[in-house]
Amino acid sequence: MNTKNISLIIFISILLLASIYVIRDKTVVEKIALKDFDLGTPKLTKNEKKFENLFQNLDEEMSSLKENSYFKNFVKSKEDKRKVENLFLEIVKRTPELHQLRFIYKDGNEVIRAQRDQGSSYLVSQNKLQNKKHRYYFKNIMETSNNQMWLSKIDENIENNVITSPNEKTLRVGIQILVDDIKEGILVANIKIDKLNIIEGEFLQSFRVDMSKNIYIGY
Repeated sequence: MNTKNISLIIFISILLLASIYVIRDKTVVEKIALKDFDLGTPKLTKNEKKFENLFQNLDEEMSSLKENSYFKNFVKSKEDKRKVENLFLEIVKRTPELHQLRFIYKDGNEVIRAQRDQGSSYLVSQNKLQNKKHRYYFKNIMETSNNQMWLSKIDENIENNVITSPNEKTLRVGIQILVDDIKEGILVANIKIDKLNIIEGEFLQSFRVDMSKNIYIGY
């Protein structure tokens, strides 16, 4: 065998070995990437998925409500109140996890409150509406940006400065209302936590962090 043939065989062998190495290396990299991806996306529990779906539904309902022409007219000039009250009531009726849906004016006064108790949905009369200007969630929501949803910690439900009995652990979702770039109040939805069976922990904290970036998916 002459020198030229030997050189050709050696060259082909080197190319073959290099190809095998590249293919094997690529396979390992892909396996590592897939493994890392799986670790980075933990599965949600059934209750966490239920909350995620509820939150996305509330996001759509409340964002749609604040853009509704009747609601805008009501906030701006107090017109169409009856139509707006019916909108609130319909949202509560079709969202079983909701305990309350409220519009709170910038002075802290509740203006409209639709509520669910023991399976019945109704509008709370004007003489029973309260001022919430000292409650932390009112202050926090008023300080958010116009399009940013806000999620509270899980705590007690307080009516007329008294913790309700039996103790009802409550989670609140809220959004700020602006008219002509002026803060006019907030929309806030109260969720009885026993309807979801989730606890204060990593999942809700992750949700809050993501919401601060206007990302509404927990993981």
